Amino acid sequence: MKLYLYEHCPFCVRPRIVSGVKNIELELKYLANDDEKAHWDKIGKKQVPFLQKGNGQFLIESLDICTYFNQINDKQVLAPASADTTLVELIAKLSKASKSFVYPRFLDHPLNRQDFPTQSAKDYFQRKKEKYIGCFKANFRFPEAALMETSPLLAQINTLMHYQYATGEKLSWDDIIVFPILRNLTIAEDILALPDNINRYVHFMSDQTKIALYTKHDYSAWLGN
Repeated sequence: MKLYLYEHCPFCVRPRIVSGVKNIELELKYLANDDEKAHWDKIGKKQVPFLQKGNGQFLIESLDICTYFNQINDKQVLAPASADTTLVELIAKLSKASKSFVYPRFLDHPLNRQDFPTQSAKDYFQRKKEKYIGCFKANFRFPEAALMETSPLLAQINTLMHYQYATGEKLSWDDIIVFPILRNLTIAEDILALPDNINRYVHFMSDQTKIALYTKHDYSAWLGN
């Protein structure tokens, strides 16, 4: 099976959680961010992730791919989501609040090279995202407002994350939502320290799923362009 994806995309991390925990044999096919043709030729629209199953058929929604992986070999690994939706709701707010300093860092981080192999791919991403978060370099240089909005959310989330996984002692559908967003925040280690419970969680999940976290990176070269 082949999973077409971007490294930076939180929706693409979702099925990788299940495939990683279940050790599903999977070929990761990274697409350049500006390669619209690769999407249209296969699924008729630009969207990731999408899965090409062994029979050649495509599956295109991240949660549907998770469900498919979860059911493989009749060995389900995902417990139901918690009835208490507080954590997931806070994660949604955190995702929105942090985009202005997370998105600009995507372009230069070495882990994302397959997403942005050319200047054209970087420019494509930047043009699209600047339409609603504003100038990348301005957001990068002046993250204070976004950090002020993000920090109290992280503090709230940290108080809720006292289990082994996001909302319990077993991997659940909540982890499918929570981990990708918190994992992306590791790209901003140069300006943001994750609270202890969150930091423990992202490293634990990285070990369990074999999904690498972002490492600390010097972005000065990108800023100089």
